[in-house]
Amino acid sequence: MAALSNTVDPGSGASGNYASLNALETAQQQDLTDGGGDTFTAIPTTTGDNAADTTVVDWDGWTTGATTYIKVETPSSDRASTTWDATKYRYSISDANALLVREDYIWFDGLQIEVTGMSTARYFFQNIARSSGWIKVCASLILWRIIGLKRNRSPTVRSSRPL
Repeated sequence: MAALSNTVDPGSGASGNYASLNALETAQQQDLTDGGGDTFTAIPTTTGDNAADTTVVDWDGWTTGATTYIKVETPSSDRASTTWDATKYRYSISDANALLVREDYIWFDGLQIEVTGMSTARYFFQNIARSSGWIKVCASLILWRIIGLKRNRSPTVRSSRPL
């Protein structure tokens, strides 16, 4: 078995297999437990015009396991740091729930995630109908912009079971 990987470049697309995480997720859905690969890694990056990835992605249709998981990880050149950087990969969603996850065993690492223009309650992370396993979000920067809110507010994590 081998690790499977694909790149995402929402800008010019020159360095990516896909122009968005949504396009990658839709095209690559598979059973990772069938011996075809140990893990599946999505590698978001930005080249050219530094465009944001603005299409909502719904992680659904995969079969994963504790050792056969999905990892969405930015390379060191596009990795989130302690301040927002528009020249690095950023997942920027307007007035929608940012991450919809219907799978167990998925790991988000080093992303800049932004939700803007929220006119109603939205979730940064919505865990839908998972059965067991883990979901990780680490070393990521989350930016929350709410219309008409005069004070800062923390992002909301919604899960049907403990994360």
